[in-house]
Amino acid sequence: MAQSINITELNLPQLEMLKNQLDQAGVQWC
Repeated sequence: MAQSINITELNLPQLEMLKNQLDQAGVQWC
């Protein structure tokens, strides 16, 4: 419950930044 609430509290820009970081990391790992 708490985890899902924290996720919903995240701002859209933060999610986009995390997504970009994950994408870059994925490219590096590949």
